[in-house]
Amino acid sequence: MNQIMPTIQHHPRVFSNYAKILLGFVFALMLSVAAKAENLVSVSAEHINSLPAGVIVSKIWTHQQNPVALDSDNHLWLFEQASGQWNKSDITLQGSVKGTVHADDNAYLLMADNPNGAINRVEPFTLSVPIQGHVIPTLPEPLQSAAGSVLDEQLVIVGNTAQGIPQMLGLDLSDQDATWQHYPVWEGQQGMVTSVVAQTDRLQITLQQHSSDNEQIM
Repeated sequence: MNQIMPTIQHHPRVFSNYAKILLGFVFALMLSVAAKAENLVSVSAEHINSLPAGVIVSKIWTHQQNPVALDSDNHLWLFEQASGQWNKSDITLQGSVKGTVHADDNAYLLMADNPNGAINRVEPFTLSVPIQGHVIPTLPEPLQSAAGSVLDEQLVIVGNTAQGIPQMLGLDLSDQDATWQHYPVWEGQQGMVTSVVAQTDRLQITLQQHSSDNEQIM
């Protein structure tokens, strides 16, 4: 995976003149914001009705901007915007969902054969049967824990084998015939992968050495 890094050329005299103008602009902007005392970021919350009493949610994701919940009995619940209610689906997932990867309106499920098994495949979530579109090949090696993200049409899965060896795998979602590619992993830091987030041209990965330890961001 190529990283795009900016190239900066230094021209001391020209840079000095531009720096003065830039600093003046930034200072004026700070004064303007402080004077108006306005928030630059706003957060809004939308209430969603609870699932029926007794339903224990184990995973939740979105499909075409609608929430989808998986309960502890491996049943799917779909939220309908029109009625504002959760409805139990007839769709049955084959296996255990260990994690999810979101990309725009799509969701990819990290699957194992059973709740105690290793992650051995990634399935695109769909409400159509049979699944239409890209069939994702089986992972080259099962992962005991994993997380993922999508970066530049690359589905990237980062995790650890049963022996704790880190793995970074990528799949080109734009190529129907693509296979999993191994990417170089980090050096030094050790631990189980807990989350992966794509940001611009790179990935942010969190690791945890022990269940009681704080997570480390890479």
